[in-house]
Amino acid sequence: MDISVVIPTRDRASHVSRSLQALARQSFPRERFEVLVVDNCSTDNTREVASEFEKSFAHFRLLYESQPGAARARNCGIRDSAGEIVLLIDDDVIPSPQLLQEHWLAHRREPQSAILGRVTFPWNGSESPFRWVLTHRPEYLQSFRFADPDNVPFNHFYSCNVSLPRSAFAQVGLFDEEFRAYGFEDTEFGYRLVRSGVRIVFNPQAEGLHDFQRTFVQFAENRFQAGESFYRLLEKFPELNSWSAQQGNPHRRWIARSLGFLAFPLVPFFDSRPPVLFRFLLPVLGRACACHLQYQFWRGFATAARADQMKG
Repeated sequence: MDISVVIPTRDRASHVSRSLQALARQSFPRERFEVLVVDNCSTDNTREVASEFEKSFAHFRLLYESQPGAARARNCGIRDSAGEIVLLIDDDVIPSPQLLQEHWLAHRREPQSAILGRVTFPWNGSESPFRWVLTHRPEYLQSFRFADPDNVPFNHFYSCNVSLPRSAFAQVGLFDEEFRAYGFEDTEFGYRLVRSGVRIVFNPQAEGLHDFQRTFVQFAENRFQAGESFYRLLEKFPELNSWSAQQGNPHRRWIARSLGFLAFPLVPFFDSRPPVLFRFLLPVLGRACACHLQYQFWRGFATAARADQMKG
């Protein structure tokens, strides 16, 4: 088996269906790859929808992980996989027809490296203040802004479209299952990976469409959880505190968080496109939206810190 595609999913039957449809149309020979869908405690019809694709692939398995968490679900699929290369994609990523072929070719060029694929998004930033933020601040989801595509920093290890040789997991272990909330479980793994000497190489031709469908309120909750996870990352690797301090001006962060708190009354407007006469307000509302997301992130960070102090 050349490639094992691992897709963790939970309560997103329609999303995983679109992803599997695209995987069934790959240019890569179907007998050379397997697809493993890991149902992570879904309460919808995810299992029924996924099982309908069994005949679409030469090698297909539907697994079940009873403990919630993206790290647990990915590890379940990785442990059960058989491929020389393990490709991780999210259930809301729709692969291009050449995705598997491009990952495979990149591993032939760069053996023993992790190959980071590119994702695009189905919006242009004019749809709402929230979409404006995601367009102008791609680091909230996935940002491919780095100086050297042949030596990508660890914080750009995005598990939505990335492949690794099986030997990498033997070298650094699996995802840390203590990261149960949203975010940073892939950053934590990427840090261990790069620290062990494995390079992350960007292949923009290995492309997928990230069909991101969360509302602003849902994503704000994700940012709160990401703040909690970021605290756990810094607790696990204290040396990353200096790296974190370099990621932005602390005074600007404080101002943004303060403005984000004051932006609470604007939350109902962040998912709506302004009327034509008020379209000029889109960047203003977008910046307010970004500040509120920063506020939620650091509120989650502070919550995790207080909980940790209470335990101590």
